[in-house]
Amino acid sequence: MILPETVKAAITEKTKAILPVHLYGRMVDMRGFSELVQRYHLVLIEDSAHCIEGMRNGIRPVSLAKPPVFPFYATKSITCGEGGALVLSIWR
Repeated sequence: MILPETVKAAITEKTKAILPVHLYGRMVDMRGFSELVQRYHLVLIEDSAHCIEGMRNGIRPVSLAKPPVFPFYATKSITCGEGGALVLSIWR
């Protein structure tokens, strides 16, 4: 599982976004990644397809990322062969 500390060591001036992937129902440390993107002014894109109903440290998938994505590849929890969904919301 990817850790925020590992990603932090790889961030350069060319880095624009971080895309952590939850695997097999286990969430990555989204709070840690959220802190990284705020510190380095990056975009946090979250692959939530493997952990739709998960929770870690009181955080659920799609809570912190902008935007969360749901790939529909055959090995994901939601499948249709190919494709996916990008979740966008407008807050007023």
